[in-house]
Amino acid sequence: MFSNVIKKIMYLIFGIFAAIGLVMIVAGICIQVNMGNFAEDAGEITGTISSIEKYRDMDGDIHHYVYVNFTYNGKEYRNVELSEYSSSMYEGKKITLLFNPEADGTAIVRTKSMINLPAMIVSFIGIIFLIIGLAGIIPTYIISKKVGSKKNLVNSGRRIEATVESIEMQYNVRINGRHPYIIICTYTDIFTGTQYRFKSSGIMKNPEPALGIGDTIEVYVDGNDYSKYYVAAEEKIEYGMNMAKK
Repeated sequence: MFSNVIKKIMYLIFGIFAAIGLVMIVAGICIQVNMGNFAEDAGEITGTISSIEKYRDMDGDIHHYVYVNFTYNGKEYRNVELSEYSSSMYEGKKITLLFNPEADGTAIVRTKSMINLPAMIVSFIGIIFLIIGLAGIIPTYIISKKVGSKKNLVNSGRRIEATVESIEMQYNVRINGRHPYIIICTYTDIFTGTQYRFKSSGIMKNPEPALGIGDTIEVYVDGNDYSKYYVAAEEKIEYGMNMAKK
């Protein structure tokens, strides 16, 4: 049963994913804006990679320090630490750099080709988190609305006795490697002669022999709108199975 506790837990978990995703997307946008401002103020130059140092962190992951030599406005800069690293870098390689000697009071140098990479990575991870969050929140909302509608119909709707017309398997749906069943039933209003056709939600248990074609089944409908209904298929099947055990 989809209880309020389960619903709140799912909202909390997937809400955290969505919130983290939104924060990271905003952070990515901020990083992109900062990088754009840096690029506008920086000068474009050609530098040479002077050395690459490798080290391992406490988790054993390998990281790199990259240093470059270049000349800017007639002044020579040597072994300036670069802010990025890629596997295509090697000592002696010439690369295009963006250099701002006054950014935040310190000399900052970045590779032109990778200046947008941090923002892209952060935003991409944020999008993944947001998708995971929404992928959980939206179905939870739909299911909770469906359960709420079912309760309202059972508690305050009109109960009618419909006749099972067919029992079909949903081959276009697979849950845990199995196809659910659906029950098609009909009801004819004796006063107006109007025939209504109802379809149950997916049922994982085989309805037969507890329920067969021609048997009656309870359907709860909105008295003012028969398109809003609930077919009590699982309840009928459970009842039939319990009776068969006696």
